Amino acid sequence: MSGVYVVVGSTHHIRLYHTNLSQEVPAKGMDTKDFGIKDGKVTVVEFNTEFLIWIGLKEGHIFEIDVRNGDLLGVKRL
Repeated sequence: MSGVYVVVGSTHHIRLYHTNLSQEVPAKGMDTKDFGIKDGKVTVVEFNTEFLIWIGLKEGHIFEIDVRNGDLLGVKRL
């Protein structure tokens, strides 16, 4: 959680919540398939800044996402 944003990663789903809008329905829902990773498993979610998150997958990928709009800003393969 950072500011009004909450991010939840579970298996291959990533859900972005904006607490001022709704706590029951995600503002944005994503899947690792949206990023070209079939059967990806989310293992870590970390806020880099108030609006940017890093999502790490079991397969070794790291994604940087802007939580304000759900845009994928970058991908690294480790």
